[in-house]
Amino acid sequence: MRRRAGGLVRIDGTPAEDERRAAGNTSTQAGNTGSRTGATEPRTGDPGARTGDEPPPQRTLLTVAVREYPDGDEDFTAGIDEQLSVVTDWWCDPEADEPFHRVVQPELHERYDVERFLHEARVRETGGQALVLFVTGHGKLGASGTHFLQLPKTELRRQLATAIRTSEIVAAALDSRAEHVLVIVNTCYAEAIAGELSELHKEIRQSRREQGSLDVIATCAQDQLVQVGRFPSVMRQVLRRLRTNAQITTPWLSVGDLMTEFESELRGDTERRRHRLRRIIDGGGQTVLTPCLPNPGYRPRRQLVGPARRQVATPAEDIDIWLDRASGRPQEADPGWYFSGRERLNRELAVFLTRPEGVLLLTGTAGSGKSAVLGRAVTLSDPLFRENADYADAVRSASPRTVPPENSVSVAVLARHRSAADVLRDLLLGLGVAPRPWGPRTIPSTSGAPSWTPTWRSPARRSPWSSTASTRRTSPSGSSATCWPR
Repeated sequence: MRRRAGGLVRIDGTPAEDERRAAGNTSTQAGNTGSRTGATEPRTGDPGARTGDEPPPQRTLLTVAVREYPDGDEDFTAGIDEQLSVVTDWWCDPEADEPFHRVVQPELHERYDVERFLHEARVRETGGQALVLFVTGHGKLGASGTHFLQLPKTELRRQLATAIRTSEIVAAALDSRAEHVLVIVNTCYAEAIAGELSELHKEIRQSRREQGSLDVIATCAQDQLVQVGRFPSVMRQVLRRLRTNAQITTPWLSVGDLMTEFESELRGDTERRRHRLRRIIDGGGQTVLTPCLPNPGYRPRRQLVGPARRQVATPAEDIDIWLDRASGRPQEADPGWYFSGRERLNRELAVFLTRPEGVLLLTGTAGSGKSAVLGRAVTLSDPLFRENADYADAVRSASPRTVPPENSVSVAVLARHRSAADVLRDLLLGLGVAPRPWGPRTIPSTSGAPSWTPTWRSPARRSPWSSTASTRRTSPSGSSATCWPR
């Protein structure tokens, strides 16, 4: 049984009592027969349906796209399909490091279809790191300035009953449980939603507004009709540019990055004024990176060592340079490792890392190679690097007295221009300890002596150290050795 637009629906999605009686005391949703109590049974193929064993996604893409209007405009439908195609290519790229999970959307014919979809997809309860909502279709401004998303069964003179306020859809995402939210509204008069959202935005608790990022973008001015093919064609150009020569190396983009890249693909001032993206709600500023905008051109750096040592370890690219002929290798068989004049220093560092405790201060002028020496030691101590067949010859060819013992460096963190709290936090995480943010707390130990739960407070000033990195070695007995370049 398909509900009439504007029909009375209980908050849990079941029909109201009078509709249930009229339906012969049965409940049907989208052609699926339910129980006499109106409860909705889970079924395969539901939008957003997940098995009980499957963990909830950290990144979710949700689309509310209205396609099949009574006018039968095939070009419009094809334009909507192209919009969905480019949005899916961007956010759900299977080759991406962490692609978004796309919630499958049913066809939307009337207001109830949208409400049911939002309910069954559990949009308001969606959690995780990032939620992206894309809204497209015909838009209309009511007499009060309210923006309505039109449905195929919308009656022109009954907008409140048969259309759906676009702000309701957007608000469902903004007040979800996702940490970061990005909404893109691509309809006629889309910018007109700004007034409504400005008021609704105040209803979202302050802590949520301040701790995460809630952003809304409109693709069309408040007095303009949208060109259905413009957004996907420009976004496709932006996508291609970011994947090839945009030279943005961060894993995420800022909303400002997206708006700038989009505008750069528009030709001429007139086109830029008409078709540029418009910021409706600014949740993080122009430059703050958001996980809602994955960078399609990002390529993760090749990692040769474990996570606890990556901040200080020598980058894979630098090692490849050392092992290349450009570093002085006379032939391919030469394993490399050219640290001219550094053998004594490398030997002393390797010996220090065998000691049960102590502090080593490595000094030198800027650019003298302090970080390179530490990076070499950290890299050579890492078991993953030593097991890498590509670098086995290089490890074997290094002077044994300059090679630190395996796992002699437990944690290596960068310290330059960082607070003591940041350094301490990374040290604890590298050691597999989750720091607590509220300060020290005494807990009992197995020996009866008090011990301290690892904690930190954010200091008001920067660390006094002028170091670029620190390495920490923890011996089996619990003692440690730390070296700082200065």
